[in-house]
Amino acid sequence: MIRYLFCTVMLCLLTADAWATHSGGSIQLGVFAYRPVDIMVRRYQPLTDYLSKKTGLEVRLHIYDQAEMESAITHNRVDFFLTNPSHFLVVRNEKSLSGVLATLIRQQGEGSTMSLGGVILVRKEQEGINTLADIGKRTVLAPGPHYLGGYQTQALELLDAGVDLSRRGKVVYVGGHDSVVEGLLARDGEVGFVRTGILEELSWDRPGLAGRFRVVNRQNLRGYPFVASTRLYPEWPLVSLPHVELDVVRSVASALFSLNSDHPAARAAGLAGFAPPADYQSVENLARRLRLPPYDKVPEFTWGEAVYQYRYWVAVIALLMTALAVAVAWLGQQHRKLRKQETQLVSMAHYDALTGLPNRTLLTDRLRQAMAGIDRQGGRLALAFIDLDQFKPVNDRFGHEAGDQLLVEISRRMRGELREQDTLARLGGDEFVALMINVQGDRGLDGLLHRLLNAVSAPVVLQSGEVRVSASIGVALYPQQGSLDGDQLIRQADQAMYRAKQSGKNRYALFR
Repeated sequence: MIRYLFCTVMLCLLTADAWATHSGGSIQLGVFAYRPVDIMVRRYQPLTDYLSKKTGLEVRLHIYDQAEMESAITHNRVDFFLTNPSHFLVVRNEKSLSGVLATLIRQQGEGSTMSLGGVILVRKEQEGINTLADIGKRTVLAPGPHYLGGYQTQALELLDAGVDLSRRGKVVYVGGHDSVVEGLLARDGEVGFVRTGILEELSWDRPGLAGRFRVVNRQNLRGYPFVASTRLYPEWPLVSLPHVELDVVRSVASALFSLNSDHPAARAAGLAGFAPPADYQSVENLARRLRLPPYDKVPEFTWGEAVYQYRYWVAVIALLMTALAVAVAWLGQQHRKLRKQETQLVSMAHYDALTGLPNRTLLTDRLRQAMAGIDRQGGRLALAFIDLDQFKPVNDRFGHEAGDQLLVEISRRMRGELREQDTLARLGGDEFVALMINVQGDRGLDGLLHRLLNAVSAPVVLQSGEVRVSASIGVALYPQQGSLDGDQLIRQADQAMYRAKQSGKNRYALFR
């Protein structure tokens, strides 16, 4: 009887703990403390106030270290949490989650990014450390082993360079990115690991700080606003827990996707806003390579043990495999021929034969998917209809072969100015369409369109001589008031293109 009463009381307490999360209409937001708590509060309290105002619910901010965050999640003391991708993988492995709600976008000056990486710092006067291989016997300062940008990204780059940090005893974990920088200045270590953006953030308050360090293995990442020493991975996810009501999740998601880079809450946090969830497969691959949680468990039953225990069955299977080898080889050859033919047919159906760009069919499909994604999760896209000016005189004067060379070169240039997630398609002749998704602001769009105009108008050297063309671009934005489909959006951009051409060419015009 006493045991029954004890169990009943404990169940009531646990239920009350979970229910208290939403008592009084309050929402609990947990944020991982990758910098000192006072700085995190100063940066993320305005975002919390913004969410309270937009959702009509009281949103409370909690800054946690990793252990505190995991405890809060386990006991349902938070409804949403924002953390680094590696920590998210660990939590997802241990507790059921509703999935990633959004991925944050960092802002730096006029640039923004959904990616993070690692930075390897040494003091400017430090000698003998110029490459990854030079770090092998040095004392390294890092925030902690669970920091994606503060340890794991650098560890993978070093592993690929032949330096295994897990087998050497000279990594000192100092608890935070700020402590790494201060430790380097105090000569507590020779090498420091921090995530991208930290050096820039610290330099805001301490001008000249960046000049006291050198960046090892510096990457040349076009368009990326921060210095980096490693490859890039998706930015922090914002995650909702399963106990949160669906209406609350939708309300918070709507508020996040409505946040613009010029809002005071975004500026305080150094954000350009939030985007639909990124693909975190690359972070999983990193954790597997480095044997990090949740992929750090060594299997108890190895392949060698399996082969020995079932060695007779293995021998029988090997004989059967050998007997079937000839038949399988022949079938495989036939299959490869069919696949090659299928690949050629698919390429012909979806890509332009001359430029290799997507054709109208593939463009229509990608445009439909992008518009559907915006309808579900918010955001904005721009569709640019591009028509080359003075192309026909070049074609008539130098011949069709020269015209084809010109189209190929112009296509290559325009594709190089667009982002990886954008699509450049050729409709036919000298007409192209650029589909640009996750367009954050008018200034960024204006810069992108001018880069396209400059790419087209630059001289092109052909076998027949140097030629110049320009482009007239019409732009239509989505979403708009009222419903419309992809074909209507293309027609809008086409109309705007003719207006640009009539206004003098070599310019762009927005559909009004």
